[in-house]
Amino acid sequence: MTTEKIIKMLKEYSVPCEFSHFSEPIIPPFMVYIMPATNNFNADNVVYFDINEIQVELYTRQNTLTEEKKLESYMTENKIIWDKVSQNWLDDEKIFMTVYEVS
Repeated sequence: MTTEKIIKMLKEYSVPCEFSHFSEPIIPPFMVYIMPATNNFNADNVVYFDINEIQVELYTRQNTLTEEKKLESYMTENKIIWDKVSQNWLDDEKIFMTVYEVS
């Protein structure tokens, strides 16, 4: 699946989603995504196929596990390959951040 298609599906999900950050404060739940790295297919010193790694951060204050399951089901139904890589409480913001790597 292409990076563009994954991003389109993330933006169609039921919570707001933007690249990197929102320009104004937003009430959770919401998501942001970044592309911190690539895992390209290479041979003979040529990149034959570029593969962006996409990291999705789900932010919640309530019903964290329920929101995670909803997002995971959505990604699975839409054939987005995902791995949950962390879940952290951000004390300064009083919010949970759940991080997924998708492709």
